[in-house]
Amino acid sequence: MLLFLLACTGPDKPDGASGLPFALPSADLGAPLTAGAGLDPSDADGIGLALDALLPVFDATAGADPAWDTPMAVWALLEPDTVRDRGVCPIERIDDGVTTHVGGCRSSSGYEFTGELSTHEWEEAGVDYYRLEADLEVVGDTEGAAFDRVRIVGALQRAAPEDGAVDAHLDLNLHIEVDGYFEAQHTLDDPRLDAWRSWTVSGSLEQAAGAWVVGVAADIGGAGGLLVESTTLTQKSTCPIEAVGEATLGDGVTAIFEGVASCDACARVTSDAGEVLACAPPN
Repeated sequence: MLLFLLACTGPDKPDGASGLPFALPSADLGAPLTAGAGLDPSDADGIGLALDALLPVFDATAGADPAWDTPMAVWALLEPDTVRDRGVCPIERIDDGVTTHVGGCRSSSGYEFTGELSTHEWEEAGVDYYRLEADLEVVGDTEGAAFDRVRIVGALQRAAPEDGAVDAHLDLNLHIEVDGYFEAQHTLDDPRLDAWRSWTVSGSLEQAAGAWVVGVAADIGGAGGLLVESTTLTQKSTCPIEAVGEATLGDGVTAIFEGVASCDACARVTSDAGEVLACAPPN
């Protein structure tokens, strides 16, 4: 069942993440795909791009969760009948509740599928789980293709207790690349294109009652890897474009979100190099 046995491997976690106060245990998803190293604390644009693509710190929309929304949006690119031949290319297999999509074929719409992707949904002890595991590449090499290339490697698992004690606990060890889709939807100078072209996250995030616990390593859009940890981030409806709280971005680097006090979709990032203002990319 593709990578499902990764659950038994017991991977390393981002430094410090194992000591964070998660209400639910984190899933084992294999050795981290990124160590979150290489951040330039003076790169305000890169930090703003990465934070916006990873955390709901610049969006108070109910349920907003970029770390979940981004992988699901990319997976959704592969689901239309205009991309795949349902059940045929990729071949669809169901085994003990796990649905596996197997490539090695070309769809009638002109998309080459290589590798596999599996999904699994189940309930256990009052918790609803969703798991995605993949080593899949899809290339659209025909005129009018919706995208040029999509690559999904690694795994994610989402847990949501039925009693609502936690909104969602999300574990990720996932790398995504998308070429030729978002460029057609946005102007070529849109800085978010860099995040969509390459998005890698390893670690855990948990949301409960508008508050977040975060322990992830990330490398997004070539901005340089960063290690994000926080137990104080909260969303306030009084400022829909900025959370309140602090997050560390590696040794000696802190991002401070001031919510309604500034409400500018920016974080003050302090380090030994000084202070910069890291803002969400313009829409």
